[in-house]
Amino acid sequence: MKKDYIIGICYVGESYHQYTRRLIEQINALIEIEFIVLTDKVEEFNSYSNVNIIKYNRPIFSFHDKRLLFEEGFKNYDSVLLLDADHIIRNDKKEYIVNFTAEDVKPGAYPQIVWNYPADCSMEHFLKGLTSRVPYGIKFRKFCMERRLLFNNALLIQESCLFIKDTKEKINTFLAVWKELQMFCEEQDIEREQHILGYGEGYSIGVSLNASSIPVIQNNTKTSQLFETFQHFAWEPLSE
Repeated sequence: MKKDYIIGICYVGESYHQYTRRLIEQINALIEIEFIVLTDKVEEFNSYSNVNIIKYNRPIFSFHDKRLLFEEGFKNYDSVLLLDADHIIRNDKKEYIVNFTAEDVKPGAYPQIVWNYPADCSMEHFLKGLTSRVPYGIKFRKFCMERRLLFNNALLIQESCLFIKDTKEKINTFLAVWKELQMFCEEQDIEREQHILGYGEGYSIGVSLNASSIPVIQNNTKTSQLFETFQHFAWEPLSE
């Protein structure tokens, strides 16, 4: 039976080619599901009947553009799983993705990781301007206040593995707020002459979820098992 959610993967740049195709093929061997791939290499996916393509043509890559995967995915589904390309299926955990359905969980955002206070990168530290990698937290806070975007209780979301399910109304608000914050954050990145934009996308996701009243649900058994299906090379390097 075809799954009741869609998987979005961002593949921009040569280094993620092998990862993306391998991940899709591993998942295809286990379940029937649709994918969306945001990529600058459209021709790499012509042979896949279940892969929908968003062509990426911006001159400077932005991590915020993962937003487009949610935007496209929610057109036909009420649930989207966002995955970074550098994941692989764990053979001893594959039953979790086989058995998981979106019907198993309530509406909400289910992150694999939340960077809670007192982590150095936490939302609280960021908004005080204490996060060196993303140093414009005070400006970000002021921007949110001017636009009445609710940031109290917002969390820093790790977006490399994130499942979201909710109503069209809430999702539309979430995406609109994220788009607005993306524009602000990218302006800050360009001013600092970053060669890749959007290092702070997890802060924008957190505020966007908060502003749209989509609850962040941590430690849910079903989604935690789904996330266990995947090995992420950022945390566990692959031994080739």
